[in-house]
Amino acid sequence: MSRRRAPVAEPSKRDLAVLRDVGRLGHASADQLRRLHFAEGSEVGRRRRAQAVLRRLSEDGYLHRLPRRVGGSGSGSAGFVYCLGYRGQRLVFPALFPGRRARTPEEVGTSFVGHSLAVAELVAALVEAEREERCSGMALETEPSCWRDYLGLHGAKRSLRPDLGVRLSVGGQQLVWFVEVDRGTEGLRRIRAKGRQYLEYWRTGQEQQQLGGVFPKVLWSVPDRRRKELLLRTLAELPPPGSEMFEVRTAKGSASLLLGDEMEANEGTEGDEA
Repeated sequence: MSRRRAPVAEPSKRDLAVLRDVGRLGHASADQLRRLHFAEGSEVGRRRRAQAVLRRLSEDGYLHRLPRRVGGSGSGSAGFVYCLGYRGQRLVFPALFPGRRARTPEEVGTSFVGHSLAVAELVAALVEAEREERCSGMALETEPSCWRDYLGLHGAKRSLRPDLGVRLSVGGQQLVWFVEVDRGTEGLRRIRAKGRQYLEYWRTGQEQQQLGGVFPKVLWSVPDRRRKELLLRTLAELPPPGSEMFEVRTAKGSASLLLGDEMEANEGTEGDEA
């Protein structure tokens, strides 16, 4: 079996930032990584630099490019999807996931990849918003950093597992969120159970102790208006303070809601196809 050639040079500071984000997100598209890490220069220049860096990191074994594109073959190189290669895992896992061993990348299901890309899209939109000074002091917690272990009923060990944790400041106001990225694949019974678990965690007061009495609002980001209406009805069945805790928006309006722009979030939702 042939061995991959040794890297020409050590990864740069930006290379390491790209690898850390791919590690944290699980998967990211070339377009998302360009938006996250290649913000300077012309549009054409940003795309060319991103393509060159991602190609080099893939050839050196730090990144692994999936054989399929986002949006089909017509999407070009911007639609390529990446995860960490073996060398990339060895480089960033010790800091991100202590104890996790590096492995040769394996193919995973399209549903799993799609969910990772949906989270990555939201992260890219928030980073762009901070770059445009629409918010400040942003802190993003990806899985498993955003998970919360707690003691449930009768002292049972429980783990609340959001997809993303968001803290940011808009106009001097601190906004704190948990985010559930829903792809329309979960049954409503599981949505209801997850909502109950948030209420169970709220009752422990654990998060409030860390945040000065504040509990994060919970955004359910969904693919379309039909799914939004289903989740709104399902979550409305939960006891208080569920009506104050939970928000549901389509993916198009999710970033705006997290940024505190309720009007833009609703306009984005109304513009989506059912």
